[in-house]
Amino acid sequence: MIKMCLVAIAEFICHSRPVKLFLPADKFYYPLYFAMKGETKDLFKLAAIVVNNPKELINKATGATLRYGGQRDKKSLLDFLNKHAGTMPRITLRYSLEKLSSDQKAYCMNK
Repeated sequence: MIKMCLVAIAEFICHSRPVKLFLPADKFYYPLYFAMKGETKDLFKLAAIVVNNPKELINKATGATLRYGGQRDKKSLLDFLNKHAGTMPRITLRYSLEKLSSDQKAYCMNK
């Protein structure tokens, strides 16, 4: 059930029309419910799908969601950042790094 919901949200975000500028960002915050319950595995899978989206609002929503998921599961956030930090938009990276130590921030920003 959870995976079907996340896949539907990811498909909606990736294939949305440019006219619906605010709707996809709102939809991306839905996985935060699952993160609050401690289920962050699917959250990072969804973030991997939309991490290179060209829309700024999606980038901000992705970074904020990663930041929150990282508070629940720091190891998964660090693994995600090791894999995607070099290619993800800077705004997403900065939002996701807010709760990390300064050494970890510097390491990820220099990738």
